[in-house]
Amino acid sequence: MTRQDQFFAYLAWFLGALFFLVDYVIRVSPSVLTPELMRTFHVHAFAIGLFSGYFYYIYIGMQIPVGMLVDRYGPKRLLIMSILICALSTVIFSNTHSISTGYFSRMLMGFGAAFAFVGTLKLISLKFNPERFALLAGITQAMGMLGAMIGQGPIALLYHHVGWRLVMGGFSMFFILLSLCVFLFTKENKITSHDHDASGATKMLSALKAVLTNRQNWLNCLFVGFLYAPSACFGEQWGASFLSVNQNISIATAGHETGIMFIGLAIGCPVLGWISDYFKTRIIVMRASAIVCFALLTMVIYGNLSLIWSTVFLFVYGFFNGAIVVSYSMASEINARRFTGIALGIANMASVLVGALMIPVVGFILDFFWNGKIVNGIHFFSPHIYKIAFLALPIAFIGAVVITFFQKDSKCKRMLA
Repeated sequence: MTRQDQFFAYLAWFLGALFFLVDYVIRVSPSVLTPELMRTFHVHAFAIGLFSGYFYYIYIGMQIPVGMLVDRYGPKRLLIMSILICALSTVIFSNTHSISTGYFSRMLMGFGAAFAFVGTLKLISLKFNPERFALLAGITQAMGMLGAMIGQGPIALLYHHVGWRLVMGGFSMFFILLSLCVFLFTKENKITSHDHDASGATKMLSALKAVLTNRQNWLNCLFVGFLYAPSACFGEQWGASFLSVNQNISIATAGHETGIMFIGLAIGCPVLGWISDYFKTRIIVMRASAIVCFALLTMVIYGNLSLIWSTVFLFVYGFFNGAIVVSYSMASEINARRFTGIALGIANMASVLVGALMIPVVGFILDFFWNGKIVNGIHFFSPHIYKIAFLALPIAFIGAVVITFFQKDSKCKRMLA
């Protein structure tokens, strides 16, 4: 590979990773927009939970189809299409006064975002040697976590100064420019098609059946779902609003606080993966991480900590929540090599699905216990009501710990040929 080829390969990867980063900013931004959205659309907490959840419902359903599409058609044209869909979704959202149209815009965003991570990983596999894959994939994941952090405090400040509609309109312009850059600077690789006939479809169904009938896959999916769901619920939706009223701080400051959690997660993913590899164990790292996450997030919610200590606890919590990558390694090792792609896709869906279901459930509980108080035109939830709704979060961690006692430790080796 010439220096010029290397430059364009890294540029193509960076553009894909940048798409993943900005998608994460949009994905988590409802967390710091919750009061404003409730005021704008005149809706309750459950409706805002659904608004956030609609992104995940489409994103989840698209994971396996996206993998099949990028294998067949290549990542370039699909990334361009998905980036433009994200541009359209932000244009619609920035101009709507209807919660129903807002739901539709989030569904479009979920559809477009579904291609970001998988498409970027496909770019890496096509343009770099295999030994580069883990490093670049890890950096891509870290950029997503950076986007989650930016989508909290920094974006909250921007919303405060210029308004959320103008910011969303700016994101749409960014997506259009990004799609143009991908078109101009990403060279298309030839994709070799395999098994697109009826026989290929039969093989795909057989592979799916093999994965779904493996009991260890179900246990692993439940574990990763229960481990990450509290992070999705607290970090991506309800945490900033809770911390704002619980600690009597601005929503922007609370957004910075929850954003620290994603920095910890970005660091914890590669470190815990390395620790798991070094000590040749998956289950011990997974179980210990779930226990630590339970203790730390419970203290943040119910311990009445100061701003400094809750920020520290959230950072460490995020670090140990990075054990989700260990469960992805498990997904690879408890299945035959030829089924790895489908197994990882299903595990990824599980990690998002439980959180997507938990977010509106917490919103429903908030509405159920709401005492009728309205502040500045929006429903006000006291810290006590939040703490009732958040009982689902430590319960999820308890479930994750229990599940590990029924899982078989792959010990960093493939269990099936």
